[in-house]
This record gives sequence, C-alpha cells and structure tokens, in this order.
Amino acid sequence: MLSLLLLYNNFNLKNIPIIEILFLVELFLVEDDPDGGYTASALGQSIFTQADHMETLRVMIRDAVHCHFPGEEKSPKIIIMSNNMNLKDIKKKLFTIVKFISIPLITSAIGLEIWNIQTVTTNSQLPSILTPALIIAHIALSAHFVEGIIVAFYAPSQNQHPLKYGTYTFFVGTVGLLELWENRDR
Repeated sequence: MLSLLLLYNNFNLKNIPIIEILFLVELFLVEDDPDGGYTASALGQSIFTQADHMETLRVMIRDAVHCHFPGEEKSPKIIIMSNNMNLKDIKKKLFTIVKFISIPLITSAIGLEIWNIQTVTTNSQLPSILTPALIIAHIALSAHFVEGIIVAFYAPSQNQHPLKYGTYTFFVGTVGLLELWENRDR
C-alpha cells in the first residue's frame, strides 16, 4: 500500500516556490515489526518511529518529522509511505513530482535565455544578480537539449513520434529518457 500523506490540512503547493518542493518530500519505509505493529524509517534521514496500528503510525510519523525539522517552513509537507516498498509506485510518484518541477523550471530557463538575447541585441545588460541563474539555465537547457536529441533518435524504435517525444523529454528531462528506456526493456 502506497499512500500520500499531507502533514497539514491547509497545505497548498501554490504557496511554495517550485525549487523548494523537492525539499518538502520525505520517503518512509514502513515494515511489520517482529514484536507486533509497524516500524517506519525515513530514507535519507535519521527518523525512526513505531506504532501498533497503521493510523497511529501516521500520527507518529508526523510527530517524528516535526521533531526532526523544528521549523515549520523547513519541515517536509509531503510524506510518501510504503509498507511493501513497491518501487514502481514510488518511482511513478517521484517522476510526477520531478515533471511538476522540471517543466516550469525549463520554461523559466528559456525565458531567461530570451531575455539574455534581447539584452545582447539592444546593448543592455541583465542584472548581475541573475548571472548564476543564467549559467544554470545554460547548463540545464544544454542537458535537456541533448536528452531530447537522444530520445528523438531512439523514439521510432519504441513506436514513438520522434519530434513529440523529443520535445516532451526536453521539458521533463531525464525522466523522459528513463521512461523511453523502461519501455525499451519491456
């Protein structure tokens, strides 16, 4: 059973900058305790808890996360729990989150590049504070472009339209490439 647990009832992704959403997700592996009940351990953090019932475990996980991240602004808002660690389901949910983040970021990088081109053609300058963002945009756009070309080359072997799947991969990044390879291995 894979469940998505929102820590706060009024939690809304619209209030959080896209780049910070990755830091708001915490994965927990839930296992049967040999002495009865359940144990939960966070992947990548030193957070552990246990309870006799699954509903109690959900409350205990919330409490453990709150203790580990004392400030509400730094605390993960989304907890993904799995008691059988079905990696396919977890991968599907994580891919969705990565797509949700990647599309606006790559679109913003395109906008920043267009703005940079406009400033060069009009002999003006971007604010110097945007220089690091511009460098990251160059790298991201180059990497996504290469991934899109690779996918466009291999897409016909998977009965996918090269331009359509290449464009999709350009916006979602490595996820599109991994999805194509996954289809190839089937």
